[in-house]
Amino acid sequence: MRTLSIKSLIDFRGKSDAGKKNFAAALRLSEPVGAGSGGGNYWISCLSAISRSFKKGDLQPIVDRRVELEDRCECANHERIKTMYRRNIDILYNYEDVELDRWRPAKRMVFLKRDR
Repeated sequence: MRTLSIKSLIDFRGKSDAGKKNFAAALRLSEPVGAGSGGGNYWISCLSAISRSFKKGDLQPIVDRRVELEDRCECANHERIKTMYRRNIDILYNYEDVELDRWRPAKRMVFLKRDR
């Protein structure tokens, strides 16, 4: 079975009965997505920096990644790529002033490895 996104599940709730049946039939007929297929996560540039920042308890990884993406954006030739970088940069700007101590629990945390 292929992986479903949250957005597709939310859209499913708003479909008519016929639309729900078509969605389920298409899901049943679709081939499973193998590991390593697809283009990756569009937001991986900012998500990994935010994750690293939260784990370290320091905002510097967010600032470093933003600066790196700004440099990449200036060098990019295609408008679509520049748009991707700008959107990631905008997200990182929103997280530069976050108070990590407010969001992190007071007790020691153990971060588990995630499956890819």
